[in-house]
Formats: sequence, structure tokens, C-alpha cells
Amino acid sequence: MAMISANYIDVTQIRIANLVREVGEEVDRCPICKIENNEIIII
Repeated sequence: MAMISANYIDVTQIRIANLVREVGEEVDRCPICKIENNEIIII
């Protein structure tokens, strides 16, 4: 299990191990990224 928490995300991709998630917009609400069903989820 992997979890990333940040004050904001301003990158275009999040990569955890061999999973990549495209980020289409800046996320600034103290996001948490987790792996669920083999996908990176931003909550």
C-alpha cells in the first residue's frame, strides 16, 4: 500500500511504482493519493 499526502499537487503526473496518474488541473485542497483497484486515486 502507498499513500502520499501534500499541501497541493502542481505536477502533471503522479507515479507510484508502475502506476501513473495524469493530473489535469492543480489540486490544492490537501489531497491524499492512494492506490485502489490498481489505480491511483486522488481524494
